[in-house]
Amino acid sequence: MSYQDPGPLPNRWLNCPRKASELLAGKFLAFKTPLGPQFNEKVPEEHRFTPSMLFMYMKSLKVKLGLWIDLTNTSRFYDKKEIEEKDCKYVKLPCRGHGETPDREQTNTFIQLVSRFCSQNPLEVICVHCTHGFNRTGFLLVSYMVEQLDCSVAAAVIEFARVRPPGIYKQDYLEELYRRYDDVEMTPIASVRPDWSNDDEIENDDDDDVPENSSNNEEKPAKTKGKGKRETTFKKSIFMPGVKKVEPFNKQPKLKEIQKKIQKMCKWESTGFPGSQPVSMTTTNINFLLEKPYRVSWKADGTRYMMLIDGENEVYMFDRDNCAFKVHGLRFLARKDLNRHLRDTLLDGEMVMDRVDGRDVPRFLCYDIIRFEGTDVWKSPFHPTRMSCIENEIINPSSISDATFSSALRPCPKINPGSSLYKAIKEGIIRKEHEPFSVRLKHFWDVTMAPQLLGEKFAKTLAHEPDGLIFQPSLEVSIPETKPRFVFDAAIRINGKCLNDALLTDTDLIRTLLGVLVRFRQGRVAVSADIKEMFLRMNIGEKDRNKFELEYPEVYKAIRLDHYVDDFLKSFNSVEEAKRISKQVYEVHWKTAFELRGWARNKIEALNEMCDTKRW
Repeated sequence: MSYQDPGPLPNRWLNCPRKASELLAGKFLAFKTPLGPQFNEKVPEEHRFTPSMLFMYMKSLKVKLGLWIDLTNTSRFYDKKEIEEKDCKYVKLPCRGHGETPDREQTNTFIQLVSRFCSQNPLEVICVHCTHGFNRTGFLLVSYMVEQLDCSVAAAVIEFARVRPPGIYKQDYLEELYRRYDDVEMTPIASVRPDWSNDDEIENDDDDDVPENSSNNEEKPAKTKGKGKRETTFKKSIFMPGVKKVEPFNKQPKLKEIQKKIQKMCKWESTGFPGSQPVSMTTTNINFLLEKPYRVSWKADGTRYMMLIDGENEVYMFDRDNCAFKVHGLRFLARKDLNRHLRDTLLDGEMVMDRVDGRDVPRFLCYDIIRFEGTDVWKSPFHPTRMSCIENEIINPSSISDATFSSALRPCPKINPGSSLYKAIKEGIIRKEHEPFSVRLKHFWDVTMAPQLLGEKFAKTLAHEPDGLIFQPSLEVSIPETKPRFVFDAAIRINGKCLNDALLTDTDLIRTLLGVLVRFRQGRVAVSADIKEMFLRMNIGEKDRNKFELEYPEVYKAIRLDHYVDDFLKSFNSVEEAKRISKQVYEVHWKTAFELRGWARNKIEALNEMCDTKRW
């Protein structure tokens, strides 16, 4: 049978993995779009993936595929009749992939559709696909898991990545998920772009490229504007509530120029916001505090921004969506020449709204500098070089009350009369009362100060809510390719409460040490041993646990009741019983990749034979 030319293959489709390794949450299969037989001449046989192949796979799993959800923006890839003929409901839910995450309306439609189907067909499976089956598909499935399955967004993202590696690999998709369901500041770094994805074609990464002259088309394509990467654009109407003289900046081509400029300053080779991202305090990260000197500061409950200073009336703020905002009335003069405005300078920090004397006072807390007057300051150590640069060249001096500037000519002991700032204020070059917000240095202290920063006394000195701790390497330079830099302390207590208090707890599965010791003292013959390597060794499947109890009743009871973490402590009524059960306990451990060692006993003859061998 001959077919009319269906048009080109989707970008990067050929080597993209066909489907997830298993069902997500036992219900969903994520996969790339199949291509109908009309594409066979363009697809080598070993790379073919048709709708019928997916139904054959479902049959091998002995499950019924009941709902097929298509998220692409075209119908040229396959004929939906092929799905409907298999007694499977086909639903088209087009989601624009290029530069856009599914909006809330699309997400709600998806969740309602799936929830209704699940309630009516609890035993049937749902398959979901976009062009490649990663970003749009993952976004909607994660949203469903969070809203309907009581999953945290972090757990849902990890689970999707497990069954469909590497998971969602577009940073803006992850950020939108965390913005909706968690804290955008806690967004993890997206996985490295998979090998099958061509970096030169990032611009159309998840778009459905539909040629206008291809057959079976329902929608026209978006025309591409040249090759290379294109910045994702979000339009925002406000910078920060309560802050005046700062407005969204969307004027082209200037917007593209300044976005590219800050990315270049940060040596950022991708699109989007080029700033470093926070990471959680894991056991790996916390060990860094022991390996190298660190500075510590409080994490403000503010909004992250980078500030580009590029001349008179050329001050811009960039948020985590890489949206630009132009700042009016904020001046940064050169310390050695008050007639010249700073330029080619990039700062990093966060905007907070302080509450001072009953009124809201916006402030930008600057905690790092990437570039100063054309010099890559990120190549210098954080402390003291970069901190000193901020203090001496940007703030000068660093600690000034906003009330200081209510009168430019009033003497103030907090400002050095010989400083350039004092001179600029006196001459009217700088009018602090006209600035939209103040700029302050965010101090970092030696890491030994962490306990004080966690105390209520320090929290009361702030005019805004603290939200944890930030740890920063003292001597290391800022390496643009190394994104993780911050760790978060969930144990910080504010008004007697911390994040850890909100964690749900359940029954303690570990036997209490007191109970183990009481049982240990009941018999005449005492035996103890220690497991050599306790963790990440093996796992007994749930279906095998009852079998284990039936075949080794005494050993099962000994292991279950007389272990405290990795220590075995048990007493017996006779030497013979001690020998028999101890040997069985050892053998069971040995067969399951655990090695009991360091045997001790109060009766010499109890374990003589076993203790004489190397294993015992």
